[in-house]
Amino acid sequence: IQLIACVPLASSAVVSDAVPPPPADEHHGAALPTTDGSQAGKTQQTSSNHSQPFFELEDSELNTHTGVKGDFWWELECEELIEDTDEVRPIYHEAAWVLMRGAYYAIVGNKGYDEERTPTLFGNGFHTPIYVGYHPEMGRGVFAAAPIPNNTVIWDDKFAACFEHGWQVRNFLLSIPKGLACDVLIWAYGVKMDDGTVKVCCDLDEGSFVNKADYRE
Repeated sequence: IQLIACVPLASSAVVSDAVPPPPADEHHGAALPTTDGSQAGKTQQTSSNHSQPFFELEDSELNTHTGVKGDFWWELECEELIEDTDEVRPIYHEAAWVLMRGAYYAIVGNKGYDEERTPTLFGNGFHTPIYVGYHPEMGRGVFAAAPIPNNTVIWDDKFAACFEHGWQVRNFLLSIPKGLACDVLIWAYGVKMDDGTVKVCCDLDEGSFVNKADYRE
């Protein structure tokens, strides 16, 4: 997948929009990774099946094997975190993306990558100068930092994380900080593969700030 400029873009032009901003409560707070790497309320146990380490959320029924999207949204208190606060949503920097990529590689490994896509922890999928900032109406978004000629490839999905199995998605959500997990629930999308199977994917770079997003049950 590539994002291509259809018309020339001037410097500082908004090339995309992100989380929609209600007047007050678009600006909500989210937890960044803690310096000690701890995950609030989450525990990990060793499973007899080495490929499926067991994760669970304390004081809930969510774990590696149980829970759908709505359950995670409720138990992680995403409604309160995303909708019911007046704090500005964070613009994640490389440390947050690296943390999520590390969690993804630990759970999924190199599966889903073709020979031309070597997993890496650093960088992003953008081919042009950009920055992430706040738009007064659209919230977090990607902005052009320099003029972009027509037909220029702006971004590719080299950092797309795709999960084949539900247990992988659950373990990923349970292994990252709550604020990041809530954003992933908003950013994630389904991809139908050529063989008819469906994977759950999420772009683990600033590309997640491109599309206007909303949560739906």
